[in-house]
Amino acid sequence: MSEVIISKNDVAKIAKLAKIAITESEMEIAQKELSNIFALIEKMQQVPTQNVQPMTHSQDIFQRLRSDEVSEMQTQEIATEQREQFLNIAPETENNHFIVPKVIE
Repeated sequence: MSEVIISKNDVAKIAKLAKIAITESEMEIAQKELSNIFALIEKMQQVPTQNVQPMTHSQDIFQRLRSDEVSEMQTQEIATEQREQFLNIAPETENNHFIVPKVIE
């Protein structure tokens, strides 16, 4: 297994993308911790899993789901009124849509 090295530059990029202010000492700690995490992932990828069946949960349990039935009849008039109420309290709207701040660069 090769040692995975995360550079301080990589940590700085991750912190910027996550919008996290990070000090030099925190950057060194994060660099070591991220390198350890990636080393563990690399080690786990070496485990032979060809004959292992995919599963969604570690135990054979099932969630009881309610039936998918309409519980409230809603008229178009009520729906329009609710939409207008929500749009009226929104910070910014345009053409009956909510305007949200850009979060992905």
